[in-house]
Amino acid sequence: MHSPFKQSVLALRLLMVLFTVGLLFSCKQDIETELDGKWLLREVVTVDGSVQKVDTVWYNFQNTLFMYQLYDAASDSHSHFYGFKNKGDEKHFQLEMKPYVYTVDDFLQQSDWENGTRAFTVDKKTHNSLILHSEGKEYRFDKY
Repeated sequence: MHSPFKQSVLALRLLMVLFTVGLLFSCKQDIETELDGKWLLREVVTVDGSVQKVDTVWYNFQNTLFMYQLYDAASDSHSHFYGFKNKGDEKHFQLEMKPYVYTVDDFLQQSDWENGTRAFTVDKKTHNSLILHSEGKEYRFDKY
């Protein structure tokens, strides 16, 4: 039979192993439900596989609010377009632009959107990268 000291040591070791395993599982999450934060659009991949490099567009999420931020190098200025994020399920959501400072038509002229509402699917999200799909295109972001 084990002494109380040996039982305590075994119990402590078991707790340490369980804690370590739990910590490892909590650190690796490919898809999370929240998109909150500022995301820099890096690439847009079209259906035919062509890749367009981008570094002047940010998608900003805060709860149900959304901001599309565009940098214009020619004028060294930023434009901000605002809207709402309507949550579907864990991997799907819809963005809806609203006229605030600019009209929705102003926004459409400066984006690749066809109308003021767009559905997205979250393909992958980690703490520093995000891949979304919408209307046959893949959007690759880095956390900003």
